[in-house]
Amino acid sequence: MKKMDEETVKKKLMAEDQEFNELIHEHQQCEEKLKFFDEKKYLTEEERIREVEIKKMKLGIKDKIYQRIRVYQQNLENQNH
Repeated sequence: MKKMDEETVKKKLMAEDQEFNELIHEHQQCEEKLKFFDEKKYLTEEERIREVEIKKMKLGIKDKIYQRIRVYQQNLENQNH
């Protein structure tokens, strides 16, 4: 059986896994928060620090999302062998 692509796995996980949905939601919230900083012409030092914190958080969440996708794909592969 052919390996399921990332987008298909993501949709399947979103339909079946509440924890995965929460990660997706948190990632989207980080994107929304970052839009606030992008729209400002100048950032205070506090805002710059917060922006970096949010970017790090977003990246960590993205890593967790893709880890879950890879594990799902590997489990499928193992089942098919």
